[in-house]
Amino acid sequence: MLQAILSVLQKAVSTAWTPAQLFASGEQGVWYDPSDLTSMYTDRAGTVSPSVIGTVADQTIGKVNDKSGRGNHAVAPSDAARPLLSARVNLLTYSEDFTNVLWSKNGATIVSNVIVSPVGTTTVDFVKEDTSSGNHSAAYNYLPGWLLGAPLYFSFYAPKYGQANSRQWFYAAILSGSNPQIAYRYIINVDAATGTITDSKVGANLASCSTTITSVGDFWWVKMVCTPSTTSTTLTYVIAGASNSATPTYNATYGDIEYTGNGTSGQYFWGMQMSTAAQVYQAVVTASNYDATGFPAYLKFDGVDDVLIASAIPRATGVFSSFVGGLTNLVSRTVTFASADNYNTSPTLRAPQYLLVGSGVSSTLVFNTSTTPFGDNGPAVAINTAFVETALATTTTLDCRVNGVSTGVTGITGPLTTSALPLHVGGPPAAVSNLFLQGNIYTLINREALTSAGDVTSAEQWCATKAGVTL
Repeated sequence: MLQAILSVLQKAVSTAWTPAQLFASGEQGVWYDPSDLTSMYTDRAGTVSPSVIGTVADQTIGKVNDKSGRGNHAVAPSDAARPLLSARVNLLTYSEDFTNVLWSKNGATIVSNVIVSPVGTTTVDFVKEDTSSGNHSAAYNYLPGWLLGAPLYFSFYAPKYGQANSRQWFYAAILSGSNPQIAYRYIINVDAATGTITDSKVGANLASCSTTITSVGDFWWVKMVCTPSTTSTTLTYVIAGASNSATPTYNATYGDIEYTGNGTSGQYFWGMQMSTAAQVYQAVVTASNYDATGFPAYLKFDGVDDVLIASAIPRATGVFSSFVGGLTNLVSRTVTFASADNYNTSPTLRAPQYLLVGSGVSSTLVFNTSTTPFGDNGPAVAINTAFVETALATTTTLDCRVNGVSTGVTGITGPLTTSALPLHVGGPPAAVSNLFLQGNIYTLINREALTSAGDVTSAEQWCATKAGVTL
């Protein structure tokens, strides 16, 4: 009986789908996998392997080997053009240590590691109020600004009411340093006994804000999200502090909750996280010491000059199937170009997967040998949200899909180019400098052949798993 079970399991393992199956009959193309450290090098010569993610700061990647077996490796054209390898989602450091100088203490001192956290470690800090009149909190100043329409997430854990010297209420805020600060501030006042919001304020320059509070054992998991209606280029802050009332008093200029402290009370907090998308908590000590377990690895492109280029890839018929797991921080950016260096004067462009999030759609574009462009729009791709994009080109149709969904195909007339062209990953040819991707690529598969419906589904699911997307 045991032998029969083992046989079934071995068969299942041996038949598990991988992108290698797309190239089993010698099809041309590429398969890049940032989660496989053995397939990448920090230098362009391909001699230095990257260290384990989470044990060092984000590493430059100068060369990515092609796992399709076709040898179409991608190399950065210069050291400055190398993307970074990362698995960071939490933008904060010292996420469990308010004593660090990166956390500003306001009318409070920190008593560290006083109670047990949701994961069983004694790492919960106490923000102890002093006797001053004002706010009693800890604040983290994060350097980048707040982009128009780009949501920001702030989450943390606070124990349910009943811990020694804890106030019944606490507050938390997301804000920008732009003046007036109160116009960019989303603040909530929470009853730690019930896990309910008793009061809140939303600044005039914020488009939408909301909070979800979930019971997790003896803690409340507080998850805030806010989207600005105008861009702020100054520091972004997140704040957590104690409150003395269900209906507190707010500072008229900055919006902080203020009262006169007693020198002994305060509030407990743990697991602080700021991110550009909804995420489970990721513990971060420093940029070179964070928890990468279970978090997708990705190549991070800077939107300025980062790009990886594979040399000329043979194309027999001009048809192709392309799949990518990615994320974009800006509108109208490019994941891949297959093109000569100056596509404007020699338009042999094929499969540039534009991410037109600002227009409410994503799209792909293909040129045939008569230089006529054909584009097909797929469903919308949201800023800072991981996605799977698929581009399928036959001799007669072009289909752009997002997360497995198509909005229909576009007809193609005339022959497709069969020229061997380089593949630009994360950016266009140098002539189109405004389309570099600012965002992440979790995996990329480009197959120079038609792909069956079953394999399309399998490839999309593979990319979804790599990017942390649920189809």
